Amino acid sequence: MVDFVKIYTWSKGIRLIEWLDFTTEVSRKTGEASEFEIAKWNNLNLKSYDNGRLEITGSLHKFANSGFHNHDLFSQQRVVLTINHLCQELRLNPVKCNLVNIEFGLNLGFNNPNEVLRSLISHRNEPFNSQHHGYYRECEKDEYYIKCYNKSQQFNLSRGILRFELKFKRSRQISRFGIKTLSDLTSTHWVSPIINELHKVWCELLFVDRSVIKNSDLHLTSQDYWSPLPKKQRQRQYRKYKKRYGVDLQSKVRDRIRESHQFILQV
Repeated sequence: MVDFVKIYTWSKGIRLIEWLDFTTEVSRKTGEASEFEIAKWNNLNLKSYDNGRLEITGSLHKFANSGFHNHDLFSQQRVVLTINHLCQELRLNPVKCNLVNIEFGLNLGFNNPNEVLRSLISHRNEPFNSQHHGYYRECEKDEYYIKCYNKSQQFNLSRGILRFELKFKRSRQISRFGIKTLSDLTSTHWVSPIINELHKVWCELLFVDRSVIKNSDLHLTSQDYWSPLPKKQRQRQYRKYKKRYGVDLQSKVRDRIRESHQFILQV
């Protein structure tokens, strides 16, 4: 469930870990070395500053899979094991590893992820961007990015996987879930609130199911139709769409998000 993280902490001794290969950037013009050194471990990027500050960025989910992928189930138990392994090997105290950015996402078994991507219109009138590489769409908000992927297409998998995630931009936005450090992620107190947030945001999306829409209503699939409408008129028109078509792909994804709680907390 946890994916990308950006961590700030302090470590004067990390460059002494022999198996880490740190390199220094040097200006070709002046010969002056940068004030930091960089190393990689699986998919994690380690940036060690001369004053002892350490910045870690990358996907914890991919890190748990040796840097290769994030399309399987990343349960809370695996999150704990991954954080313990990371901190033990890098000789870090998880209580002092402050989270600046973080992504939370769910991989949902779904036969037709691209139909879902094509049906995304907006979140509170903020549009989703055009489809990236055929398997990814994103909506940028003030607090977070809303992302939706066809993971099966991204990783050339035979089974259908839809990924829905939120990437929080600032630490103060995740602190309301009781999350400030890596240590907090080893508890379970945040799991239900985060799944509830994913569920809430998904249900707030303006979603027009292209797999069931009739030719007479094709104009509803365009953001150009919805964006100019005043808020109340937009809500009224959307209620009419929902009433006419009933259960659609959005409802099915909503149910999968709700059901995911039991799998994330499985032992």
